[in-house]
Amino acid sequence: MSRCRAALALVLALLSGTWAAACNAADYPQALELEGLGTVFVSSLRFEAARDRAELSGGLCFVSAADEVLTVTAPRMVVERLSADPRVSVEAATLRFGEVTVFAEHLGSAEGGFALRGVAVSSPQASGSARSAHYTLADGRTALSEVTLRLGNFRVQSVGATLTGGALVLREASATTCACEEGGLYLLRAPSARVDFVSGVVQVRDGVLETLGLRVALNPNLQLLLDGPPQPGGPGLSVGGARLLPSPAAPEPVGETLDEGTKVSVPIQLLPEASLELGVAGLDEGRPLGLVSLLRLGRGNVRAAFGRAGPGLRADLLLRRPVAPGVAFDFSLTNRHWAEEGFLHEGALALHAGRRLTEVLARLLPQAALAQDTLALSARAFTAFSSQRLPSGPVLSPRLGVQGSAVYTLPPLPAGTFALRTESTLTHYPSVRDELGNAAAQFSLRFVPSWRGVYGPLTATVSFERQLVLGGSPFSARLDRLEPRSLVSGSAELALPPWRFGVQARYNLLAAAEGRNPVRRLHASARRDLSWAGGRAAARAEVELAGLLGPPEPNVDAFVRFVGDAAWEELGLELGTQLRYNLARAATGLELLELSASYPVTLSDVTLRPFLALNAAPLLTGAPLEAPTDAVSGYGLELAVRSCCGTLIASYRLHDGAVRTAFDVQIVPASEVQP
Repeated sequence: MSRCRAALALVLALLSGTWAAACNAADYPQALELEGLGTVFVSSLRFEAARDRAELSGGLCFVSAADEVLTVTAPRMVVERLSADPRVSVEAATLRFGEVTVFAEHLGSAEGGFALRGVAVSSPQASGSARSAHYTLADGRTALSEVTLRLGNFRVQSVGATLTGGALVLREASATTCACEEGGLYLLRAPSARVDFVSGVVQVRDGVLETLGLRVALNPNLQLLLDGPPQPGGPGLSVGGARLLPSPAAPEPVGETLDEGTKVSVPIQLLPEASLELGVAGLDEGRPLGLVSLLRLGRGNVRAAFGRAGPGLRADLLLRRPVAPGVAFDFSLTNRHWAEEGFLHEGALALHAGRRLTEVLARLLPQAALAQDTLALSARAFTAFSSQRLPSGPVLSPRLGVQGSAVYTLPPLPAGTFALRTESTLTHYPSVRDELGNAAAQFSLRFVPSWRGVYGPLTATVSFERQLVLGGSPFSARLDRLEPRSLVSGSAELALPPWRFGVQARYNLLAAAEGRNPVRRLHASARRDLSWAGGRAAARAEVELAGLLGPPEPNVDAFVRFVGDAAWEELGLELGTQLRYNLARAATGLELLELSASYPVTLSDVTLRPFLALNAAPLLTGAPLEAPTDAVSGYGLELAVRSCCGTLIASYRLHDGAVRTAFDVQIVPASEVQP
């Protein structure tokens, strides 16, 4: 049975929750009873029995059979077929539901429900318009087309939307807080977004931020709060650490992940499933520097990448087919044609699965009270044909293997939290023979028990890592070759603001048995933070003694370091100093005496913040410099572009042997935007 009030109210009134007062019959001289629908109180009513129709004008108040109340004003309302299946037609109708006002150029009955054309809505929480809306009585849904809304701080456009209950699901939506004549700084796009008007939460699926010709992938399940508090780092929404598109996971071989190191690249979207990535890779230490020019393709569970990636050519393909919850089948082709990867070429088939035991039990026993401890299991079976050119010669062989892991975590106890991770791998190489003439194989068993305790300001951790390896791999460690390990690690941190103290230690049992330095790390540090009106500062002192406790080794250090940083927010000035004194027996002496500075330069709506660090140690020690640039120990640049609705910040910095890049958009709420 159709309900006129229910149809009209659910079209758009649920954008803000409905409320209205009951009709007062004494205020209206006439009333019209619609069988099965309700009663319309009206100022002027003309009834034509012969034509089975009625014409209503003046103020109207409708009460449905479900006691729902709606106030409608319109120059004219016509109801056809009064005796059976009434049909309503209204021009220039204004509908009010308490704090919600809806205007429709035309409102009328439609098949299975009601239809509105030229819809505009206003309420304290949302306002907007739609070209048309259709409410279906059978499922209580309202379908809208060409929707434009203002939700909290955002202005939203959508190709279509579906309204059910107190939730609005937008299709192919775009949003911005910008109201600039020259266009906005950014645009948020998403194939799907769900707005819950009860909680005020907006869930964005697979969202993308478009700014300055770039497309940035956001969290696949980003959540925003309508009219929520500003995020740290700036007003409104701050999108920090976002990923430059394209974002699909790169195909990987079955063995250890191979990558090009830290890189800075810009994607150029060619088609929805294709993009060209241009940039520079290998910016971190220990990796060769090279250009990136990759064509990336991706659709559904298919991923491919072809071109140059850092030091060499790359051609990868990954086909993934899920077969059950937590279970998937992969086919991959991996080609990394550069020396650091041994000119790897490989094709692989793999079946992998992974689930948490609590998730499985929750599906089987939804009413059961499950324990707080967790057990996560994963397994993989694979077959691959791999080829590498190593210094010892070319290696070409199939690989057959199985891998499994389990992570068990106990619930937190007063004594701390205990976890145990175990891993096992068995790989068979049919085409490679060992010293006895048998087919080569590699078996490994790894287990890592760990403990973490928090006692007020003190946090402590202890772990033991043991990896047993039988046999060996003919391929490189970058693919699947494993080495025995036996490490004991521990750390403690004491936070007593403004002070923070820490110690770290790592002991290699295998190195001790081989007569090498077993102490891999013995580190202590102290830090003090200071702040004042308009400024902040931090000082840190640390010492590493591992290199003094045994025979010299390349990867074991011994040094003393002092670091100081200060920043004045009003001036935008940052200053830093660093001193490092090497304690190693073979190279004792002053290694670094650094002064660094960063100061912003503002040009109209663009701010440049260069960073430069200089090492004065060679001037004091007399160490020769091969080039003037050898005295530069760090450099970087931050770019900030402002518009009427936010600030785009991109930065790059090389300092302390590490590369740090950042991409952030600070979005100003619409209430702070001047149109």
